[in-house]
Amino acid sequence: MADVAGERDPVTGRLVYPVVVGIVPRRAGKTLLQLAELIQATRRRPLSRGFFLGHRRESMSALWRDDWFPLIEQSRLDSKLSLRRANGSETITWIRGGSTIRLLPPSGSAGRGAASDLIVVDEAREFDLTEGAELEAGLWPTQATTDGQKWIMSNAGTTDSGWLLKYRDLGRASVGDRRTICFVEYAAPDDADPEQRGSPPTPG
Repeated sequence: MADVAGERDPVTGRLVYPVVVGIVPRRAGKTLLQLAELIQATRRRPLSRGFFLGHRRESMSALWRDDWFPLIEQSRLDSKLSLRRANGSETITWIRGGSTIRLLPPSGSAGRGAASDLIVVDEAREFDLTEGAELEAGLWPTQATTDGQKWIMSNAGTTDSGWLLKYRDLGRASVGDRRTICFVEYAAPDDADPEQRGSPPTPG
């Protein structure tokens, strides 16, 4: 997924996809993928910024504290990244270059006034259409002057997941259009039998 999402135009060198939408099952490696992409995006140039947020800031803070920070500390990146743990101002900073990854509250006003290179929204299924529109109004303009990208990541939502459903429908409609949305969805086909478990039987 990251290879496709990171594809660049051979002429301009800019990212092909301004928006990446990923709908994946639980325990499919989404957490590690998001951390890796934020680290990679902020490594490219000095003073770049990555933003990460989810619908419940406390659960995102626990994710950073319990999963992301230990992973970094046990890796070769430990000597290259500075970790700020203070509740409400969690930050990952490149020691050389000063690029940062910030954990934001789920509010469109949180990132105003700062340019960003990558925005990752986790738990997108939890945002309704109004909340999603507020995020877009506040955060999407932070990439007006950068070759930035927005990642909208989630497990499958419900009928209340208005914002995710909007991007799911846009993503399905954009398949084959190389300048809109990189859309990755792990889901059963519409005609799948919900009573069937595992792989279908092999014809004898």
